Amino acid sequence: MTQSVVEVAGPIVWDALTKAYTPQKAPQMGQSLAGKIAPERLRDKDFWSSAFSALETIVPHLIDVAAGKKSFSDGVTLDIPPQYAQQKGWFDDVMSVVQVAAPIILAAL
Repeated sequence: MTQSVVEVAGPIVWDALTKAYTPQKAPQMGQSLAGKIAPERLRDKDFWSSAFSALETIVPHLIDVAAGKKSFSDGVTLDIPPQYAQQKGWFDDVMSVVQVAAPIILAAL
């Protein structure tokens, strides 16, 4: 059975938001993110474009989950540029950005 991105990433982000996140921890989270992402991706505008696109897709879904309008099992599709689809670790790095940034964004709303 294939799981959607929200089914996989949603509970992780939600857990981070509800248990571990505080505004004071945001700088530390950003530093730990830089250590998780392959160095060549840190300066790759296409990587960041994809990471921001993933956030734009996942964060509204998380808001709807919190409001009881949707569940984590509702499907969400992310566009992955074909040139990156087969690169080892690329999608994991995108999800690392989502895991760190989504709680910060949700807390700011």
